[in-house]
Amino acid sequence: MADSVVFRPRSAGLALGMVALPLLSATTVLLGVGAVLQLNPMIGLAIFIACQLLALVPLLLGLFDLELDADALTVVGRYGANSLRLPWTDLYAVGLVDWRGTQMLAVEPVKTFARSPNRALVWDDDRGLLLIAGLDNWSEPRDEVLANLRLHADSLWVDRIDPL
Repeated sequence: MADSVVFRPRSAGLALGMVALPLLSATTVLLGVGAVLQLNPMIGLAIFIACQLLALVPLLLGLFDLELDADALTVVGRYGANSLRLPWTDLYAVGLVDWRGTQMLAVEPVKTFARSPNRALVWDDDRGLLLIAGLDNWSEPRDEVLANLRLHADSLWVDRIDPL
């Protein structure tokens, strides 16, 4: 079997997540503190909390590495947080699926989930699929990502996942 390979998010996505989060956080703290000082404290506190929640938006962009090896497909969040290892033996299929007008990498697990096991991923309960990411989100070309997925997933790979 092939060696381990890691795909990282595009540099633009990384920059957005790494720069936007601190800037947005600082801005929202200033806006929130200003709102508390200028308005009724309860309204100001509500605005402050809302601003802090907005600062989390870059974390929800799903910036993670995709690792493929002989044993599993692994999603590793920034700084190693929120890792999800999906052993090939725990999957029925790996392939592409259309979701909201975008082609996404998806896996069909043997054991279904009640909800997504990782906040950066989407669990499609209707189809029983865990949606990993679009294929154009990586620093490597789409064809290289697909070739490595086919190689590592081996017989599990299907071009289009059509679950039962």
